[in-house]
Amino acid sequence: LRIDPDNPRLLTGYLNASLVRAIRLFYQGGLVEAAEIFQEVLRYRESAILPHLYLASIYRELGRENLAGFHMDAACRLSPDDPFLRLQKALVLLAQGQPGPALEEIRRASSLLREGTAPAGDPREVLRYLAVNLFRQKRYRESVFYASKLLRGSYADPALHGLVAESCRAMGELDKAANHYRRALEADR
Repeated sequence: LRIDPDNPRLLTGYLNASLVRAIRLFYQGGLVEAAEIFQEVLRYRESAILPHLYLASIYRELGRENLAGFHMDAACRLSPDDPFLRLQKALVLLAQGQPGPALEEIRRASSLLREGTAPAGDPREVLRYLAVNLFRQKRYRESVFYASKLLRGSYADPALHGLVAESCRAMGELDKAANHYRRALEADR
């Protein structure tokens, strides 16, 4: 970029490579470094939804709920009819101690998903609802991400292990799938 800062193709390539690097860092646990890269991308592309989503997740993991809320609000403004964003926003609101607005986001998401039964204001129920509905939409990697958050707290959940196993199988990660199938069977005994 220093060589030819006005070249739009070079900027696009740089930003795309930066996003790939930040996403890899995120999944490897390098949250702070990933956040810095996502912030850099937003300096060039304020209306990019992906950096906002990852930053919301990063800040939620780091316990910085106000920043998580800021980025979730930005993502919801960019894609107001995405039920999964609404559910993620509900999780941030619950963490901020705002159950009323969280329940409104859950109701809105449930309506967008055309699901009759929406979860109450328990974050674990919202995470499960999110994981199951992402799975139904064949968004397996995201489904595994949210199901894994639940499994960290309670590993003896055969239904969630089954969901993760099926997601991993669909993504071609057969060793992980077999592991979760075994854990589902063990937890169901």
